[in-house]
Amino acid sequence: MLLSPKSLDIASGGLKFGALHKGEAQQEFQSILDRFLPSFDRVAPEISTYAVVSSLAWLGRGDEAVAALRKSIARGWNQEVSLLDWISLGTSGDPAVEPIRERADFQELIAQVRERNFLEFERVKASGRPLIPEIAPKAAAGAAAGH
Repeated sequence: MLLSPKSLDIASGGLKFGALHKGEAQQEFQSILDRFLPSFDRVAPEISTYAVVSSLAWLGRGDEAVAALRKSIARGWNQEVSLLDWISLGTSGDPAVEPIRERADFQELIAQVRERNFLEFERVKASGRPLIPEIAPKAAAGAAAGH
């Protein structure tokens, strides 16, 4: 039976918040993750990448975590907010990725996403289109009205 991304998100949240740190509960979580992984390539990367990568890293499966991130990036994943959480140092960073945070291949993938996002930002900026279409017209209308 394949599990939904939501099931994995809930389970990984439990793992990261201390409910499933060791023993039988951790084995149960690994089972949930392993049942989900075959469907990972069929799920939109923005739905499950964070949960899969951070869970694999937390469980000491660093090579699999980096491989999953690489696949998601190849499929268009670009959520820099997750990256900022992953690479933050100290207490503000996600401890789940601590085992892979300093790996060169993980850092290269982070740099790749940041570069791709920067280039896309520059492309949209150069086009003259609003950077945030839903907000820009309202902001312009508010400015014109003197707000």
